[in-house]
Amino acid sequence: MSKLIIRQLIAEFTGTFILASVILNSMSGPAFPIATPVIAGLTLTLLVYLLGGISGCQINPAITFGLMVTRKTPFKTASCYILVQVAAGVTAFLFVSAYGSDGLQNINLDYTLSSSIGEIVGMAFFGFGVASVLNSGISRELSGISVGMSLFIGIIIAHHYSMGVLNPAVAIAGHIWSIFYLLFPLIGSTIGMLVSNTIFQLERE
Repeated sequence: MSKLIIRQLIAEFTGTFILASVILNSMSGPAFPIATPVIAGLTLTLLVYLLGGISGCQINPAITFGLMVTRKTPFKTASCYILVQVAAGVTAFLFVSAYGSDGLQNINLDYTLSSSIGEIVGMAFFGFGVASVLNSGISRELSGISVGMSLFIGIIIAHHYSMGVLNPAVAIAGHIWSIFYLLFPLIGSTIGMLVSNTIFQLERE
């Protein structure tokens, strides 16, 4: 294994762990649910600037899956990323639990069709935003803001239906083992990225 991939995997693990831990703590705080989208968006914005140059700062299995399906991340790299992201989610759960936060376990999460729609639609917007940043060639100075705002709006869109988890690693960190929060974000991310790719391909023709 090359030094580059090791650096990338460490970056993905670190970023996913930080994001999941911050979101879980915000969800168990008194300002939930109002503060969580803002905190999640700002945290991701910072992490994109800190880690984007190393691994792309995907730090979300749904984003990595969508980038793999749309051939922007090689299968081998994506598989390694997803493994360390899941490991980071488990580590975040252990860390947050050790310090007395219940995270998502005390929140009345919906496990119905509406939650699946919320995760798909919210994640589709987030995936669309991430893919559009890549497709447009936006400057590095604006990339973090664009990605962070995409997550913020995606959570707002999904929040009424599913609490807007939008990240299987965060779901794992919150001890949520439902396909609505583990698998449906992968579908949403792929849809959003395919739409973005189609728009930019038509623009170039």
